[in-house]
Amino acid sequence: MPRTRQLKLPPGINTYLNNRVELTLIGNRRVEGVLMGYDVFSNLTIVETQEKCKDGSTIECGTCVVRGNSVISVVPLETI
Repeated sequence: MPRTRQLKLPPGINTYLNNRVELTLIGNRRVEGVLMGYDVFSNLTIVETQEKCKDGSTIECGTCVVRGNSVISVVPLETI
């Protein structure tokens, strides 16, 4: 019988749920918002999302699903 592999999620991602986080994405893009969920591919659901532009401005994005392979880092913005 062939073995099946289970995908491992990043350690501690549960501790960030329902907390404000900043994501660094490929292309040096930054977004922040409240992490509401994730899946086995590390796709993240973020609400109250704002994209932080390089010129210092922000763009309100609302609810976003960020593809897991485009996330470089997740940093909590609140004390957990």
